Amino acid sequence: MLVHAASASIVTYDPRKARILADEELDVEFRRSRFPEHLGIGTIRASDGRAQLALRQEEFNTNAVHTIHGGAIAALIDLAVTAAARSVSADVSLVLTISLTINYLMPATGDVVAEASVISSSRRLASVKADVLSLQGELLATSLAQVRLLREKA
Repeated sequence: MLVHAASASIVTYDPRKARILADEELDVEFRRSRFPEHLGIGTIRASDGRAQLALRQEEFNTNAVHTIHGGAIAALIDLAVTAAARSVSADVSLVLTISLTINYLMPATGDVVAEASVISSSRRLASVKADVLSLQGELLATSLAQVRLLREKA
């Protein structure tokens, strides 16, 4: 099921903090801008260093050959990567992408899902991988990102 950004809901249980992270806490970066909604990107879930976001194929996010534009795929990956990194700990207040490498493997025709997971993280940095899949499970793109974690001051 694809979830539109305007109605997306993220609730994450962080066993290290032993509490539920509500939409307002985890979804700050995602809702701060109308950009994801404008592209047709919505959150399916984000928790424990993993995130899953969806992108609807619409006329406005396709290219001349009627596949999803590579820039829209890149934005989907960037949002998935930062959502995964944000969900690592409740004290991560903001995630900034430092580098993002994307390998496009197949054209994206139809709705797609990005699945991101944190490979490693320290207090300030995280490495995150993400795959973009068709709804039929075909691997369309892979990526690796380095992100900066900004934490709330104690």
